[in-house]
Amino acid sequence: MIIAAGRISTHMWESESGKKNYSTDVTVSEISFGESKKMGQGDNDVPDDMPF
Repeated sequence: MIIAAGRISTHMWESESGKKNYSTDVTVSEISFGESKKMGQGDNDVPDDMPF
């Protein structure tokens, strides 16, 4: 598991030909690495009453 804290910003600009362009920037100021679950261990995310 990775936990990241920071900012997300979006930008829009128009090219000379009139096409609209968009970008999204992610700026991470802090990051932490947690323990990962091994296959077959941990909580099951699928509810017991699921039909499959």
